Amino acid sequence: TMPDHKRLTICLLTVSLISFIVVVGSPENASAAAAAANKEVPQTLLAKMNANFRPKARPTSQAEFIEIMTKQTLEVIKLGLSAESEYPGAQNLSHARGMMLEAAGFLQETAPSSAHKAQLLGIAGRIMKAPASAKLKAQADFIITRWKIAPSPRSIAKDAEKQIRAYMKRHSKTTAKTTAVIRGTIMAGLAKLTKLQDELAAILEKDHADTPGITAFLLSIGRRPLFRATLTKLDATTLTLPDDMLGKVLVIDFWATWCRPCIQSLPRLKQTYATYKSKGVEIIGISFDRSDSRDMLTKFVKKHNLNWTHTYSGKYWDDPTGKKYGVTGIPAVWVIGRD
Repeated sequence: TMPDHKRLTICLLTVSLISFIVVVGSPENASAAAAAANKEVPQTLLAKMNANFRPKARPTSQAEFIEIMTKQTLEVIKLGLSAESEYPGAQNLSHARGMMLEAAGFLQETAPSSAHKAQLLGIAGRIMKAPASAKLKAQADFIITRWKIAPSPRSIAKDAEKQIRAYMKRHSKTTAKTTAVIRGTIMAGLAKLTKLQDELAAILEKDHADTPGITAFLLSIGRRPLFRATLTKLDATTLTLPDDMLGKVLVIDFWATWCRPCIQSLPRLKQTYATYKSKGVEIIGISFDRSDSRDMLTKFVKKHNLNWTHTYSGKYWDDPTGKKYGVTGIPAVWVIGRD
């Protein structure tokens, strides 16, 4: 079960360029061109670009998904090129370039080629030369630096560590500081700089553990940070993990009463709890039910004899623990060891 608002991963397999005719030669045309250069990119155009990141038809296979998204992400590039040509001085042009960068990045990742790489680096370069948010600048700079330090898996720059540290320093006093450390950790992995990767991962664990997405990122690179969560039980009391359950094996069940696969899994959870509770296993339910559902959830738990600990934030997909650990689909069942 996936959240409706979650953007689907996209891939771009083909690219086309749009040609534009510019008429010059008279003061009227010069004035018109100057006026156009200072206009904002229309929100309708930006909305069209953004809409193409979600398939307009439901794919039934990975191949069909790629086929659908190829057409739609081609449109993202076309619209972005149109915005660059028609509104070169627009303050919000960076929004269009950000979407172009995303599309070009997935293209290079899914269908690597020299042409796709050149396109990606070209967009990144244009972002670096123009006004843009600190986050987008850090992303564009990351793409450029990443290809400098590791042009291929077998070709690593001798000064890779120096370049990675310089990258992070460039963004250390911006709002993208944490993002830059994440990207530095990724580049250290690409360059096979194990000590540097461990150093940066340790910084993320120590200084940025409460930042949304950090723990999920650390898990993705093989780190195993301590599971920490402050949860609200159905009786409104607080449960602090791991402190309140030290020495227990915990089964963390991210679920919701509106999730059919979650409901289908409950008999197996009940069986597991009955078998292993006496051996030190505890189940902690973290509900993704919507706001104002506490009473309904309490009645559901009682009716179905779900006799383990249940917690609820009422924040649906914005549940803080779910966001911290990168939960984007439920049911999601985690097992936390005694340590």
